[in-house]
Amino acid sequence: PLTYRWSLETKPENSTAVVNNADNRASITFDEAGNYVLKCIVSDGKVELVVAAFIKVSAVQNSAPIISAS
Repeated sequence: PLTYRWSLETKPENSTAVVNNADNRASITFDEAGNYVLKCIVSDGKVELVVAAFIKVSAVQNSAPIISAS
């Protein structure tokens, strides 16, 4: 069986965002504009795979926030 470990490696200084884990899925509620790095480690007990995503949240005046990921 695969196991998944999610973490926020980087977030804005005043952010209190946390990752909510649900097995192979995770969710985040962004609370500050800025840069976030989300990391997931997947393991089968023998080999681990580490995947990271850079997420930028931009505040736009009088509009919904813009979220881009790479």
